[in-house]
Amino acid sequence: MIDECIHEKKAGRQLGRVMRLVGIGRACSTKPVKVSTDVKRLILDKMLKIWATSTSANKLDLTRFHGEWAQRWVKRYYHHEAPPPFEFTAGTSDEEQASASPSARAQRALWISRIQDLGFVASVFIWHLVTDICLEADSTRVAEKLTNSSWELSNYVMYLVVKCKAMVSKYERDSLSYSREQVMWPVILDRPVDRSEFVENLLSARHHDVLGDAIDVSSELHKMEEAAARWDLISTVWVEMICYMAHNCGVAFHAKQLCAGGELVTHVKMLLMILRFPV
Repeated sequence: MIDECIHEKKAGRQLGRVMRLVGIGRACSTKPVKVSTDVKRLILDKMLKIWATSTSANKLDLTRFHGEWAQRWVKRYYHHEAPPPFEFTAGTSDEEQASASPSARAQRALWISRIQDLGFVASVFIWHLVTDICLEADSTRVAEKLTNSSWELSNYVMYLVVKCKAMVSKYERDSLSYSREQVMWPVILDRPVDRSEFVENLLSARHHDVLGDAIDVSSELHKMEEAAARWDLISTVWVEMICYMAHNCGVAFHAKQLCAGGELVTHVKMLLMILRFPV
């Protein structure tokens, strides 16, 4: 999405808006998108781990998206039952906030994103921005393969939602358009910008909507000590999202995509059946 916003900025913001109104979109093709072998391995690895560590079929429920896999990741990664999500109060000192455990940081990031009760499409939008912001801000490049796979999977899920219109209502399409305008607003400059400068402009503006939530989530994730843990959590969110879509987007959607050449999400649907996830 950020790349498309930059392209629109270069071509002229008004022209881009007119093109969308008349149904002409940039990169609007719904041809199958190729994904790397690393992304396929990431999805399969995460699915196998979730299956192997589940104590009951109820824990594998994909009838609704509520970030269950990410919450279970926090408990498993830090080898203890994580505390319930919490909010730092106004009276909490900087020292107390700085000394919060990585587990608490991860839990707080999930809580800020409202992953348990926010609508699925809104969650996709928030975590797509979180992934882009973390990618630009993370200079260590620890676990680079995991980082790149998470970013690629983030783009693929956004492609399914925005371009293929998978599981998106008319209201949600309008909401996505509005959110995209909010992303564009802080970057009205008289010159083109690159990705790093675009993200920097987003971070420097004050927001009180889903964009503000994405910035806060990114900030909390970057307070985690281990970059590898941060990206492992982000990738877990995305794998649950694509599994949720594979389970719920319907037979008609999969059939339509197969007629056009097929999509990775259909392969994920088959994996869910082979691994005997509840269907």
